[in-house]
Amino acid sequence: MSAVDQGVPGAERTLGQLVASATAEMSALVHDEIALAKVEIRQDVKRAGIGSGAAIVAGVL
Repeated sequence: MSAVDQGVPGAERTLGQLVASATAEMSALVHDEIALAKVEIRQDVKRAGIGSGAAIVAGVL
């Protein structure tokens, strides 16, 4: 680990390091947002399926 990674006072990060860090964080953020969207879509589909099943049962009764 570098002095910057360890939080050593006075250690400055270069522009390249800042860009690399920002890129990595944006990539992680996009990955997490996609995972969240997938979970939300699954929940919506499950909810719609349960609602449809309940409507069918109510129609039969």
